Amino acid sequence: MDNVNVGYYIRQRRIELGLTQIQLAQKIGKSSQVISNWERGYSPSMKMGELASIAQALQVNVNYFFPAPNNQMDKRLQYVIKNYPQLTEHSKNIIDAIIRSDKKTQKQPQKNAL
Repeated sequence: MDNVNVGYYIRQRRIELGLTQIQLAQKIGKSSQVISNWERGYSPSMKMGELASIAQALQVNVNYFFPAPNNQMDKRLQYVIKNYPQLTEHSKNIIDAIIRSDKKTQKQPQKNAL
């Protein structure tokens, strides 16, 4: 995990929400010094669980911290876009059903697996 880039997005979102480092720290049970270190990329030991807590406190999905470059689209998405017009209506309905199903799954709270 590239903590420098993650820290940039933590700081940007925190500022967007009008939170101080102290307020964010209180929301996730850490010190403001830890938040400062994360934002500056000085903490190589950030765990995914911590990132999930930060994402929740900042009201974003974890993927927010790892944006895809604007000029690069997932090759699978390119393939679907290219071939979608040639699909039958039945095939298009299947793709739509998969997307709806995935959105419902994302909205459901996930339980931690041991």
